[in-house]
Amino acid sequence: MMYIIYDLSGKIIKSISCPPEMIETQLLSSNYYIEGGRVDDSRFYIQNQQVVPRPIFSDSITATTISNLPIPTTVVIDGTSYTIDDGSAELSFSLPGTYKVRLYSFPYQDKEVEVTQT
Repeated sequence: MMYIIYDLSGKIIKSISCPPEMIETQLLSSNYYIEGGRVDDSRFYIQNQQVVPRPIFSDSITATTISNLPIPTTVVIDGTSYTIDDGSAELSFSLPGTYKVRLYSFPYQDKEVEVTQT
């Protein structure tokens, strides 16, 4: 039988195949499971014991600001992480160029955008 193992937040840890009597041995103390097949954890999570699509960021990005972010959001620029606790981030770069900015806030789908500093 196929199972989906997930954590308290609904984040999918893995999908496994095992006999029903063995599923409990596959769990950590903070994990849960439902019956199901393989699931793309970058696009789906578990909510109310159902596989549902992860929401998409509805942010607004300009050359210097990212706003309408869920709280909290982790913003990663050039390998450095910043936690955004107020829903918006002012961007500034020391040199002109195009920068990749990654956004993380589970259960939202991870997002990568390019921002150009002139």
